[in-house]
Amino acid sequence: MKRFTIISILSVFLLLNSGCDDYLDVNKNIDAPDYVEDYLYLSGILQNNADIYSDLLAVAPLTQMWATSSGTYGAGSYADHYNPRSTDSGALIWRTVYFNYGMNLENMINQATAAEHWTLVGIGYAIKAFGWDMLTKLYGEAPLKQAFTSGRTSFDYDYQEEILAQAREWALKAIENLDKDDKTVYGSKISANDWVYQGDKTKWKKFAYAVLVRNLASLSNKTNFTTEYADKLIEYAGKSFQSAADDAMVKVAGGSQSRPFVGYNNFYGTERGNLGVTYFQHDYAVQVMTGTVPIYGADGQRVDRPDPVNPGSSASDEDKLQFLKDSLFQKKYPWEMTDKQIVCSTWKNWQWHKDTKVELSADKKTVIWSLNATANPGNYDPRIIAKLSTVGDPEYASIDNAYAEELNHYGGGQSSTSRTDPVTSGSVPQLYGRVEAVKNGTTTPPNDGKGRYLFHDEAPYILTTCAEIKFCLAEAYWKKGQKDLAYTAFKEGVKADLDFTEGQLRPGTKGSATGGDKITKAAFRQLANEYMAGPFVEGLGAANLTLSHIMMQKYVALWTWGAFEAWVDLRKYHYDIDYTGDYPKKGNGWDASGWVTHKADDRSDRIYKGFYLKAARNIEFRNSLFNNYNEGSPMYRIRPRYNSEYVWNLEKLGELKPIPGTAENYHCSIPWFAYPGDYPAN
Repeated sequence: MKRFTIISILSVFLLLNSGCDDYLDVNKNIDAPDYVEDYLYLSGILQNNADIYSDLLAVAPLTQMWATSSGTYGAGSYADHYNPRSTDSGALIWRTVYFNYGMNLENMINQATAAEHWTLVGIGYAIKAFGWDMLTKLYGEAPLKQAFTSGRTSFDYDYQEEILAQAREWALKAIENLDKDDKTVYGSKISANDWVYQGDKTKWKKFAYAVLVRNLASLSNKTNFTTEYADKLIEYAGKSFQSAADDAMVKVAGGSQSRPFVGYNNFYGTERGNLGVTYFQHDYAVQVMTGTVPIYGADGQRVDRPDPVNPGSSASDEDKLQFLKDSLFQKKYPWEMTDKQIVCSTWKNWQWHKDTKVELSADKKTVIWSLNATANPGNYDPRIIAKLSTVGDPEYASIDNAYAEELNHYGGGQSSTSRTDPVTSGSVPQLYGRVEAVKNGTTTPPNDGKGRYLFHDEAPYILTTCAEIKFCLAEAYWKKGQKDLAYTAFKEGVKADLDFTEGQLRPGTKGSATGGDKITKAAFRQLANEYMAGPFVEGLGAANLTLSHIMMQKYVALWTWGAFEAWVDLRKYHYDIDYTGDYPKKGNGWDASGWVTHKADDRSDRIYKGFYLKAARNIEFRNSLFNNYNEGSPMYRIRPRYNSEYVWNLEKLGELKPIPGTAENYHCSIPWFAYPGDYPAN
């Protein structure tokens, strides 16, 4: 009662000291203001990038980075390259750009422009360019010119060529404004609301250039790339990220169970529970990152490796040791592997070098491998330990032993929707590294704790990295025939991703099954240095560099935060489908019955070695037709948001060409960036 009296007296006092016009202004709501200062928009806009990770649940299976056992109208349909009309799954980025960024971003830019807050204007345009570039690569055509026009009940679609060009204009406008002499004293207004660079305009400029680079990189397989786009890409890359310290990442507050709201934690962390046992690594991603891309025989089956021959009791100790090593290897990798692995080479790994020593630990629980000084390490890529999940070493006993961790088994789903490990025939562990349900900090013991790597409660949301930009640069130099420069950029890309990966490590505790990464930063750095100096990076040489080296290393660097851009690359190179002419189509890439034909793995123009779509005829663990509505084609775009376009803008959607958005196979319509030239006439 006393509190009510105080409030009442205060209210009367305020009323007596304000005009009647203010008191009767019923259109002002202090709980829902119709005007806020420009800088206050920034925090919410940046945090909405969490939506990227939601749509990755659909796109990562499309790229064979992940597999999923999710339901028919969830990511499982995308894993099978089918996108039904009546779903919003995979279309959250559409909502992000039009609604969550939407008028919030427009208001921030407009108000900041009027106030001459040039730094904030530049940041706003950089975000806008990033969002629209991402949107058109996922969905293709979209309403652009009329997007935020009031009073309309339908919106005309603009074509991708225009949208990509407009995104470049906004990125350049961002740079122009960030270059202006901004005399505003912001204090903490920007830094406290900028979850990426804390107001560092130099880094925001580099980010805007990064948007330009990835925009132009999507056009690298067009016939006019080298004459119209490549030089600009090279120029912009030189002004963009130069080390992992420049990487664009949205910081996450975290807090696990102690957070005020669950959304403070990363979307992929154990506390949010969005991954569980329905998402797991695909066997193709595992093959690439472990150097175990298999040989497929004429029948499409993986070629079995012959059993090692026991040399007998009278054999030398060296031969007996080699038999032990070969037997262990046979158990882990029962198939023959292609001679030219692109990323690393487990079958030539130092573990099987003649000068390695094998012994059991004192407790008989751990196999200890010791590297002789005459051996030559560097075949092993330590990013395996960070990026892929394993049930090996559950108590982190070898976390500080760089070489011991190499023994862990990494399995992947044998198809996009299967959780079966093709080696063990058991279940592939989920992404935290266990087969059963996640156990986080609310359980005893909390085996998975806060998670690991980018699947951690406090991991940031990744927007783009130096590694991605360097691989885009390497691809551009390659297309221009400048192999020495391509090789330099390639090496810089690998180093940048090693540095990025090390930066995201949150090591677990030795002897404690409570989550975290299974390698210390010191052990990772030791392996990283050896890998850089080894045969797959410094030892490769410019003369041996191929487009496969560039694109497959980029694929590893993008796993899985950058699956959107990996899907761009797979689509612009048409999934390595074998076809003649300008682009694949029925009768020339896939037949009337729906089977897809891929280029042979030993062809020089085969980019993603060992990559086979679900509908690849007779290929082991694939050999399954797409949905009938695909008419044999793989998926090339995601449909726009159902509760936006299919409910309110259906007529305009149906006017699109060459395939209308109302068609059952619209998700198979090839986007402009993937055509060598322009859209086909019919």
